[in-house]
Amino acid sequence: MKEKADKEEKGVYIAKGDESLLNISAREDVYGDPLKWVLLFRFNREAFGKIGIDDTLPQKIVPAETKLKVVYPEDAKSISGPGTHWVVNVLSFREGENIVTDVVRLVENGFAAYITKANIKGQDYIRLRVGFFNEKTEAENEGKKIMALLNTSDFWITKADEGEFKEYG
Repeated sequence: MKEKADKEEKGVYIAKGDESLLNISAREDVYGDPLKWVLLFRFNREAFGKIGIDDTLPQKIVPAETKLKVVYPEDAKSISGPGTHWVVNVLSFREGENIVTDVVRLVENGFAAYITKANIKGQDYIRLRVGFFNEKTEAENEGKKIMALLNTSDFWITKADEGEFKEYG
């Protein structure tokens, strides 16, 4: 009977043993988007020490019966109020580039990383971002820390639109 109660527990997904983070996050009853594997990793870091963290993390099979916390936008407590949508854009790239190592380093160092899509002048891009911040200067300061952590020379600060904020904030 307890097993049934666990499966019905709101905000918990129990891995079946034949799914990866990409598959689970793509499920309509989870996030409906494979790019949101980062959110599953952020909210369940301790569960992934068992399967090993490397560049193949999003594709690795999550062991059966692993309980994953799933936080939906409507259930999350907003970290900031209206009009405070500053983010650090860490990387912007075309699909296919492997950024798992950067994502893992950010998450393991306490940054609220996420991946989103953008279409710029008809070209599709994937963006690795960290957010959300109340003040532009706060985002700039965090950007400098990220730049040092990832040994990169570039980032930019921008205000995310309301849709992005509602989805990831």
